[in-house]
Amino acid sequence: MSSLQDALNRRLEGRFSAGAVIGATFMLAIRRIHIFLPLALLCYVPMAFLGYGMIWIAQSVSLTSGGAYLGLMRFAAEMLTDVLCASLFITLVLAQISKISGSLDTAKVSLKATLVRIIPIYICGLLVAILSWTGIIILLIPGLYIMIITWVAVPVAIADRTGPIAAIRRSDSLIRGYRWHILGLVLLFFIFTALLERIIGGLSQYLGINLLMPSARDLSSYVLGTALVLVMNQAVFGMLSGLAAAYSFVHLRRIKEGKSGTQLADIFK
Repeated sequence: MSSLQDALNRRLEGRFSAGAVIGATFMLAIRRIHIFLPLALLCYVPMAFLGYGMIWIAQSVSLTSGGAYLGLMRFAAEMLTDVLCASLFITLVLAQISKISGSLDTAKVSLKATLVRIIPIYICGLLVAILSWTGIIILLIPGLYIMIITWVAVPVAIADRTGPIAAIRRSDSLIRGYRWHILGLVLLFFIFTALLERIIGGLSQYLGINLLMPSARDLSSYVLGTALVLVMNQAVFGMLSGLAAAYSFVHLRRIKEGKSGTQLADIFK
């Protein structure tokens, strides 16, 4: 058994905690960065083109005539694109974790199986995002609660091949009894990633203003350069959040069901 496989299985056999998930997330991210970071960049390339297009439009539209409307359009476009990118990346993460730990049926979490069912998976991700953001806008507590109970909804939709509503219910069922743990995980995770985003954002701003702008031949090359730097930020955030959600799902299944997904499938053969 490889050292990574042994370490991951030891964590899966332990109790569920925010620290265990964060530790496993960074362990996987660091030891398999040559796999996960390129996959994240590949999945989030559409975000680079979206960012490039929206920044270019923003430069062409005056703030007085359509700034607020453009901001709303950008938020909606980014959310729609991000959900698709996250769904594809979580699929690839689940497949990798399954290969390492043997916790899931690899046929069910393959990219081909996901593309066949991409519409219900996408609807599930959109529903989770809309409910979470609506709850946060109306009041912070409902938004956090929705984020907690839907934390593993997309991995459920991918691995269990269920519809959007069933995936959310299944996510709530898996998380029941560990909601405080997930709350701690969400808060710690987003505090850390917010700091990381500030660091990368500050670096990208410095590069854009001090390095790219003087050497850029025109505005389009400057915007393209800054968009590519920003997509690295999105890819790193997507990589860490995808790993955390996928690992949480696998770990909760192991705890709640007492057996791996592969072992459960063998029962019905």
